[in-house]
Amino acid sequence: MYLSDITTYNEHLVNMIYPGDIEKYWVHYNSYWWQNSQKKEDIECKLVYRRDEDVEPVGIVAYGAYYRNEALTMSVSGWYELIHLVIDKKHQRKGYGEAVMCLIIEILRHKPDCQEIVIAHNPKNVGARRLYQKLGFVEFDYSYDGDPLMKLERS
Repeated sequence: MYLSDITTYNEHLVNMIYPGDIEKYWVHYNSYWWQNSQKKEDIECKLVYRRDEDVEPVGIVAYGAYYRNEALTMSVSGWYELIHLVIDKKHQRKGYGEAVMCLIIEILRHKPDCQEIVIAHNPKNVGARRLYQKLGFVEFDYSYDGDPLMKLERS
């Protein structure tokens, strides 16, 4: 898996990545985080590709500073978040979500000031919760919109 910048050349692909008929209610629109990443220097939004095929992205991811509020004005120093991850419906259940999460965790761990890595999820998304737990995340609080907030336990 690898991440690619979103440019004027490929930005039309952002909203073509579809989580699924039920799953679409569990995440923000992809363009929401793409737009936020253009306004906030501490948020990255990237397209996700398989190494062996770069014709179409298999997903989209946003990550960066952790914010306590939806207006993105109250960041927590040293805390980072895997903010948004969508694997396109036709590419789900192939291990891509886990591979992308591991990649982002490594990117965030290498930030010199990284103290915590967190992730929130819709409570109805049981599959996501299981994946996060498998990777070492434990629930400790709730996000600004009431979703369970999990942090990565240090190994």
